Amino acid sequence: ELRVSLFAVELGTAYSVSEKRIRAVLNKALAPA
Repeated sequence: ELRVSLFAVELGTAYSVSEKRIRAVLNKALAPA
């Protein structure tokens, strides 16, 4: 799912509604596991 989110970000967050979800996923990925 992370790859899909990154792909969406590269597209310039075509889905503005999913922007928050994408950021949440990115925060989880960047956060120390």
